[in-house]
Amino acid sequence: MDQFSFTEICLHQLKMSGVHEGEKLIVLTQGNERLDYADAFMAAGMRLGAKMYHMRLPPVPPAGAWAVGQTGLAAMPDAVEALKAADMLIDCIFLLFSPEQMAIQAAGTRILTAVEPPELLARMLPTKELRERVEFAGELLSKAKVMRITSPHGTDVTYKLNTYPAITEYACTDEPGRWDHWPSGFVFTGGETMVSTGQSSLLRAISCYRRTSTCATRSSIRSKTVGSPTFAAASMPSWSSPTWMVSTTPVAWA
Repeated sequence: MDQFSFTEICLHQLKMSGVHEGEKLIVLTQGNERLDYADAFMAAGMRLGAKMYHMRLPPVPPAGAWAVGQTGLAAMPDAVEALKAADMLIDCIFLLFSPEQMAIQAAGTRILTAVEPPELLARMLPTKELRERVEFAGELLSKAKVMRITSPHGTDVTYKLNTYPAITEYACTDEPGRWDHWPSGFVFTGGETMVSTGQSSLLRAISCYRRTSTCATRSSIRSKTVGSPTFAAASMPSWSSPTWMVSTTPVAWA
């Protein structure tokens, strides 16, 4: 993707994230990675009248496998303080689950993570309609008590819900202290207990549901049926958490 087109989709993103004149935005990169992201976001933010800054961390020396939640900011408290002072942080190094991200959010800075290829970002732009669908699904999931997954291949597992919160992601963020990830469009939670009445293991369930699964989410108010495929944990790009996610795009509510 050429830089002009990249800047245009970043401009759309910042508008969806409520960026306006006078806001302070920082784009965070590391080493030589995603410098074109910084250029695109910087240009887009300036067109909206925002005060744009680029924080570029030193490259991390090769040290084996990368671990989620470990970032170069851990040894840079002054940098963390600077990020806390921003209205919005564009995270291009993947701070997710790090103590530094939690501290920045707690200070009221909203965070958008953007690390996927520009071509993917362009295909999955945030929209008002997507946000509405995700927020509606989040309300339903937060009220759900049980999730059952079945398939003609023999899968029949039941999860008890409501132990963990329902988290929404709709690819933009305009609320202080809120994190989101571009691209995204789903609501997710974790199941506390699994009860299996079928022959299939959880690993087989993961294989089966991607083809022909049917899921029913029962709440204390009324039943809802979710069409196939429902869970997107194995199909979302760059997502490695075992947490279940409910995709809103293919959902058909009965």
